Amino acid sequence: MSVSVIHHTLLELRGGASRVASILNDELAAMGVESSHSFEVAESRDGEAGLLSRPWPARLEEAIAAGSVVHVHSTSQWHELLAFLAARQARTVITLHDFQLVAGGCVAPVECDISAGRCPDPCPRGYPDPEGERKLRKRLVGNLDPVIASPSEWLRRQAASSLERKVVLVPNGVPWPQTMPDAAAKSAAKKALGIAQAARTVLFVAHGGRRAAYKAGHEWDFIWRLIKEQVPGAVGIMAGGKSMERDGDLLRLPYLEPEHLARVLTAADVLCYPTLADNHPLAVLEAMAHGAAVAASAVGGVKEQVADGVNGLLAPPEEWETLATHTAELLARPPRCRELSRTAFEQGAKRFNARRMAEDYRTLYGRVLG
Repeated sequence: MSVSVIHHTLLELRGGASRVASILNDELAAMGVESSHSFEVAESRDGEAGLLSRPWPARLEEAIAAGSVVHVHSTSQWHELLAFLAARQARTVITLHDFQLVAGGCVAPVECDISAGRCPDPCPRGYPDPEGERKLRKRLVGNLDPVIASPSEWLRRQAASSLERKVVLVPNGVPWPQTMPDAAAKSAAKKALGIAQAARTVLFVAHGGRRAAYKAGHEWDFIWRLIKEQVPGAVGIMAGGKSMERDGDLLRLPYLEPEHLARVLTAADVLCYPTLADNHPLAVLEAMAHGAAVAASAVGGVKEQVADGVNGLLAPPEEWETLATHTAELLARPPRCRELSRTAFEQGAKRFNARRMAEDYRTLYGRVLG
């Protein structure tokens, strides 16, 4: 059975949902599957020109008429999009990259627990009538009857309870090199960034940088100071903000395209990943693929990527001092750092590679097409 698919995202390029769509687009094309992309917000000149010549609803309309599966990753208007697809009887796959379709409107329920299948009212974050909104989205999903996937078991369970329907587990994947970057590759990457080749380097990365609320961006400077106290010679990189600047041993970088981020990840010895809520973050997987050890907060789907003491180190949620100590330990003990990064690379090559993810989704597309 021939398969064609159109991926739909809110943003053209940035953020985890758009990155997954882009990776799938490339992998599926390499597998001989016809794959395309529609988006609501352009972030390049070509994207702007494309939206002007053919707005995204028209792209979806044409794809549906041609028999394509619509794979929704993100949108700014769930009500309208779900109704649009249901009215056209679109064969649809939805990947849950966050809680917006599951909860009463929030990206992640940090202050509450919706595992019982309902939102608390009043909402701790001030959303009006969150339970009514959750039920409306559930009804719209029922009208469309899509196949729904979650990259993490953590979100899969809560989504299945809230939506009262089956949700399939498809872990995220990223392009995985054949071999782990060696010491020479790391030294070359550091040199390209103006970092001494012997410097022990820690990376913080998130879309939005220090303004990334769910990635605890407001705590980055505090954690960095704690790391620096324990490893005075450490060099830090904070990527994902709006500008580039140096502040002593700290380099701040703007949002990076994948090829530039790959160089930064290769230069890093450790990814320090403080986060308040996370589904199945690509940053952790991409660090593993580029030979950086991971020290992260033990929240959400991160615990499905990192096994504490086996392929990285985990700190309890919001215990920033512990996370800083874990990061400092890896910086100060290169053999231990290499041991964890090597295990992460080898395990991730089997569990979290992009081709495996694409094959899993191709199976789902076949199921949707019947």
